[in-house]
Amino acid sequence: MKRLGVVIPLLVLQLLFGGCAYLSSFSSELPEKVDSLIQQQEYGEALALLEYVRPSHADYTRLMQQKKQIEKLIPAYETKTIQNARKLTRQEQWYPAQQTFEQALAKVPQSERLREAQQEFLNQRDNYLKQLELTLLLNRANWLIKNAPVQKEIVRVIPDDYQRYEELRNYPQKVDETAEQLVNCVQAALDASNYDLASTCLKLAERIGSNNIDKQQLALANKKLAEAEKAETRKQNTKTRALVAELKQGYSQDNLRRARQQLDLLKKQNSRDATSIKLQKQLDKRYREGIDQKIAAGRRLYSSGKIQEALDIWNSLLEIDPGNQKLEAHIDRAERVLKKLQRLSNEGAAVQPPSP
Repeated sequence: MKRLGVVIPLLVLQLLFGGCAYLSSFSSELPEKVDSLIQQQEYGEALALLEYVRPSHADYTRLMQQKKQIEKLIPAYETKTIQNARKLTRQEQWYPAQQTFEQALAKVPQSERLREAQQEFLNQRDNYLKQLELTLLLNRANWLIKNAPVQKEIVRVIPDDYQRYEELRNYPQKVDETAEQLVNCVQAALDASNYDLASTCLKLAERIGSNNIDKQQLALANKKLAEAEKAETRKQNTKTRALVAELKQGYSQDNLRRARQQLDLLKKQNSRDATSIKLQKQLDKRYREGIDQKIAAGRRLYSSGKIQEALDIWNSLLEIDPGNQKLEAHIDRAERVLKKLQRLSNEGAAVQPPSP
């Protein structure tokens, strides 16, 4: 009975204070166990063992030193894990990134830093999955539209047996379901001011041929989209007009870069608005004049022997105007001359730069 009276309190303590971790905290081999866990980077389990260690333990001082060591190792482990996971995410290695977080949290389950980084990763992955789901929707809509004439013809030819074609089973239902998703896409895109996507989904919804689409809803979406496009056109015209006026006052790396970005945007939008087209031509003319003026400034530096300064200007211009063959030729020539000058300088000779 006396022995039973000792066992029962121990069992109670085991249940109340973490079971094995609590009992293991009394072990004389605990320091070696903790060292082994540290080697395996099982920091969470090691801290769980150390949580119940009392000053009465024979190796208390050593165990507390081990605890401090773990607390110093955890931040570095968290940083390395997050860096590795983000690198994998940038490479779109989504599953390995997921495993990286899961494995790390298994070793340090109490890490809030890892959990926050994992949530950030999950949000990124969810956004990527939404893009893929959108692609599936658009592909499916295009497939249904493209095959509608074939479907109708097969139904006409064999009205009692057309369902033997797997692609045509429940075809009208697929059309209606896809049409509903397209209408939802239109509304969501309009709410997010994504007018290109709204236009794409709206055109597909109008072409897909579903009888369940609310025509009034589509008409309202068309009206809202037209108004949004007009507002966007006015906004871009104001921005283009301001850039043209700024470039008239002088050219800088900054306003040339912004002009290039604006020209790329206008080209992508391909507006048919007469004012937009006129302003785009004016901006393009001023932009080209600015690039040519900067190239000429570099040539003057080059001719005066300041080749590195000229090269710096031309390289910065090439970042703004990639594919400019004139710039590429100047850069190639300047780099060859610099290499030659360096070689001759090492040999103790001198050379005059050729005319550009």
